[in-house]
Amino acid sequence: MGPWVVTADEIPNPHSLHLGTRVNGIVKQDSSTRHMVFTIPRIIEELSAGLELVTGDLILTGTPPGVGFARTPPEFMRVGDVVEVEVEGVGKLRNPIVAPKFWPRRNAASCVPAFTAPPCRISAPKPA
Repeated sequence: MGPWVVTADEIPNPHSLHLGTRVNGIVKQDSSTRHMVFTIPRIIEELSAGLELVTGDLILTGTPPGVGFARTPPEFMRVGDVVEVEVEGVGKLRNPIVAPKFWPRRNAASCVPAFTAPPCRISAPKPA
């Protein structure tokens, strides 16, 4: 999530926005909202049938092709990487990947998700 909020009048056609993701300046995802399986009104309609949507709710719809775990070989972000996600007409969000303070320094850069390798054995410090 980024610091930007746009109103409907600022985005004439939400079904024609360019989306892009870069890791360390290398394009990993490059697509458009026109490739979404369902339109935004359809998603809102389906969700509204089962729950109440209120002002400020966020609806996360997924991601374009190119995610790291689905690559051959799989790719995962590491401490020190910089990720940029950009949506046309909305803005660009740039985040460095950092290790939480409680991660052991020697293991922080080598951790990968548990579904692809043995999980990282990381635990918070025990209270004194």
